[in-house]
Amino acid sequence: MDGRVQLPLNTYIREQLGSDVYVDTITEPGPERYFIEDAAASKALVAQMLLRVGISLENHGASEVFVSAHDECAGHPDVDRETKIRCVQATIEAIQKKWPSAKTHALYVTHIGHDWIVEAL
Repeated sequence: MDGRVQLPLNTYIREQLGSDVYVDTITEPGPERYFIEDAAASKALVAQMLLRVGISLENHGASEVFVSAHDECAGHPDVDRETKIRCVQATIEAIQKKWPSAKTHALYVTHIGHDWIVEAL
C-alpha cells in the first residue's frame, strides 16, 4: 500500500523477470501480519488476498509471486524486521499450499536515508 516502496519493488521485480513483464500488485496495510493472526477478521482478509493472488495466477498468467514487507510500515507498526520476515514466510507458505507450482519470492524493503532498498530473503 505504501507508495514509497511500490516503485522500488516494481523495478526490482522487472529486473528479475524482464523489463517487458506486467506486475500485478495486491496491497493492504501490513498484509503479511494477517497470515499469522488467528482472529476471524484476519482469516477473512487472508481469504480476500488469496483470491486476488489466484486472479493473478489463474487469470492473468502470472507464474511467480513476490511477497514483501518493509521498514516504517504504518499497517504493521512497532514490529521488528525479524517478525515481519516471519510473517512474509507464513504468507509464502499459504500461497505455496494453494498453488504449489507458483514460484515464490520473499522480499524486504529497507529505508536508508532517502532510498528504499529491496532485498531478497
